[in-house]
Amino acid sequence: LYPNFITFRPGGGCSSPVGCQRGEQFVTLGFGCAVGNVIHEIGHAVGLWHEQSREDRDSHITIVMEKVIPALRHNFDQHIRDGIDTGDYNYGSIMHYPRTAFSIDGSETVIPKLEGAEIGQREALSDGDVQAVKEMYA
Repeated sequence: LYPNFITFRPGGGCSSPVGCQRGEQFVTLGFGCAVGNVIHEIGHAVGLWHEQSREDRDSHITIVMEKVIPALRHNFDQHIRDGIDTGDYNYGSIMHYPRTAFSIDGSETVIPKLEGAEIGQREALSDGDVQAVKEMYA
């Protein structure tokens, strides 16, 4: 039995598979991946999906798919059968995309239904993020 571990490597963009991949798992960090992006990718590595991938997302946000770059629309897929929603919808999650994620023209692609909600922060784990990880790894 081999240990599970993460190797951070340079590459294009910031990315990580979701959840433990067994053995060596790569987190790719490209130019411009700031500390918040690294935290976001580690969130993926420990099993967190994007917040806007939740089953209940349409009650909390509107995705403007026609403004999303066509080749990148898969980034807005919901993970209903291969993920578990934990806690309440979390606008402040480090796993939430910002308002203009993958936009064709800089316009909003993710619009919160809660007036004044801020989304897409890349500063720190939210309380909800921490709680979700605690529930997964009791």
